[in-house]
This record gives sequence, C-alpha cells and structure tokens, in this order.
Amino acid sequence: MIGSGRYSDFYTSGWLYAFHHDGTPFAADTVLVEIDRGIGPFQVAIANLQGDRRPEIMVSCDRPHLHAFSVDGQPIEGWPPPSIGAVENMPVAIDAIDGVAQAIVVNAYSGNVAIYDPYGEFYSPWPLGYGRVGFQCQPLVADLDGDIDLEIFAGGSRPYIWALEQDGSNVEGWPYYSDDQNFGSGTLADLDEDGDTDIVFQGYDQLIHVFDTAGIWDYKRIECGTWLYDNWHTGSYHKDLYREAESANSMIGFETVADTSAWGHGAIRFAAEGARTKAITSTTEIKVPATLYYRTEVPVWEEYSLWVRIRRDDASKARPDLAIMIDGDKRVGGGHRVAGSPGPWVWFEMGRLPLRAGVHDLRVRAPKLPIVIDRWMLTTRTRFPLLAEQPHAWE
Repeated sequence: MIGSGRYSDFYTSGWLYAFHHDGTPFAADTVLVEIDRGIGPFQVAIANLQGDRRPEIMVSCDRPHLHAFSVDGQPIEGWPPPSIGAVENMPVAIDAIDGVAQAIVVNAYSGNVAIYDPYGEFYSPWPLGYGRVGFQCQPLVADLDGDIDLEIFAGGSRPYIWALEQDGSNVEGWPYYSDDQNFGSGTLADLDEDGDTDIVFQGYDQLIHVFDTAGIWDYKRIECGTWLYDNWHTGSYHKDLYREAESANSMIGFETVADTSAWGHGAIRFAAEGARTKAITSTTEIKVPATLYYRTEVPVWEEYSLWVRIRRDDASKARPDLAIMIDGDKRVGGGHRVAGSPGPWVWFEMGRLPLRAGVHDLRVRAPKLPIVIDRWMLTTRTRFPLLAEQPHAWE
C-alpha cells in the first residue's frame, strides 16, 4: 500500500496505490483511490472498521482530513471525521483483532490528540490539546501504569513527552520535560525482562530516551503501527495460521505434546459399533466413544479451513463420513480439497467457516466405521504441505 501526491504552490491530488505480492496492481487502473490532497509517506494504516473480516484503509492527507476506504476503494460511511489538524503519521486502531476496531487514536501537528470511534465520531472528552509545538510521531497504546487498562504514549510535543490516560489526563509521573519537538516515533518492549512495559523513544534533542514504566507487559495487547508488533492491524491479515485441536476426552488414547508442531502423538481409532478400540501407539484398549470432543484456540477473527488427517491403509481416497459441529451450533461442511501426508495418512478439508478469536469446541461423530483419525487443524493456509511433516515413529 503506497500513498503519493503532487507538490506545486499548493498540495494537489493524492493517489493511493495497492499492489499484490507479485507487484501487479490491485486496482484495474493502478490507482485504487484519488483524494484531494497529497498523501505523506507515513500516513497509511490498515484496520477493521466494519467488522466484516476485511481490512479497511485509513489515509491522512495534507488538507488535513483522515479518510477511510474499503479494499475496493469505496469511502466508508462517516469518514472523513472532524479534523484535529495535520496528521503526520498513521493512526492506531485499538482492539481490531476480533471484529470492529473499538477506537482509533490519532495525534496531529496542531498538538491535538483524538480518539475516534469506528464511525468517525469523537469519544468524549476528545480531542484535547497538548504542548505548544505539535506531534509528528505515531502514538503507541499499551498498559503504561499497571492498571491493565490501555494508555496512550503520544510522543513529543514541545516542551514535553506525553503519556495519557483514556480520559486525557496524564499518566502518573508524566509528562517528561525535554524542551524539544521530538518528532520520532517510539517502540515498546520489555528490555530488562522484568515483566513491565518499556518505551524506547528517539528525539530531535539528540537523545534516545528509555522509559521504564509500571505497565504490565503483554505483547498481545500492544497497539502500534510497526510491523514487528502490530501485523494484525497493519496489513498482514492473512498470515499462515494453524491451530491444532487437543482431545477433551480425558486424553484417552491421545498423547498430547507441548509443541504443536511435533507430529508423533497417538491417534484415535473409531472401530465398528460395539467393538473395542485402542490408541495405535498404546496397548491400552478403551470403549469406543459415541462422540469425540476437541478444543482449539485461534488468535484472530478470520475464515478458517478445518482439516482432518485420516489413516488410509489401502489406495482409497474416499472422503471420511464425519458429522462435525463447532461451538454446538455451527455445522462444518463443504470442504473439497485433499492433500498428501507421509505414510498412509491423507489430509481432507472438511469445510470453511469464520471463527472469532478465542477458544472453540469441536464435536465429531463418525456414522460410518471403522475410521482412524490422527489430527485436526484449523488453518488459513490454502496450500500444502502445511509443515515439514515427518513420518510417525510406528511407520
């Protein structure tokens, strides 16, 4: 995603370009969006503003307005919102992983800071002004005082460096006096591994500032625009995720491992009705359960494929007859893809469905027996092989 503009005596048109990973234009005519002023080099942000599992594009321009567009270049209702001045860096979307972004934090060269809702309206009491020379750095959002709630590191607006509560008041111990404009954007880390949030901030005062805050460090709750910490919100929406399901049947006949990339635990055999079954790697025989229950967790709201790995001791690649439900009310079906696996195992796609971030329960019935199930997986991957699979120990 690239923004540009044309400079003359006044700022004129700005163009937003989007490209596929191979460099081909996303839009038919190369330019995805044209707006009424030039787009600066750090002013494009990606966030989910509509809860449709597709990212929207936020662009600030030199008018100054903050625009929002769908991925096909259509403006989002309510945007641009009321202006707070020229926004020099990309906005920050809060809690945009699982549905609609709850808030968009913006600071401006005017010295103003604002929090918008996803419809472009101000949250009260924002906007508020800070300092006499404005912000030219991106805000960061994290727990900075140990109260679990998120605070805003707004950066430098002469003569201070600011950290703000959600109501606009100062975080305890802030602001920090520097008497410089300090344009640079900071970053967040736990530098000394003591469990709290540290801020690294570089400024025009020729200093690198490192602040040791009382905030509880949690890399999953950092909101900033760097690719390192915020790739869910800044464009890397379709990462190759996979999550394996663990058996909830008291782990009978199913050996779990801490590392879910390991491929050596046992399998569960569905045998004929009334027969007995056993784990392939175990000598312990158990009754055939009428239903198997699994549980898995996914980190982001996305559409996932549900795959199962089935043992096939003959040449048959027939799709397994399984009745699958997720969270008690979502029936899984419609999958059609098949992929190979080491030894006699075959991957079958059972279906695709959207899932919110969090824990999900999977219920499986096998009307037609026998069948041997080794592994379940929810993934956003569309191509196999999934991983560097290794043959099982018994093969």
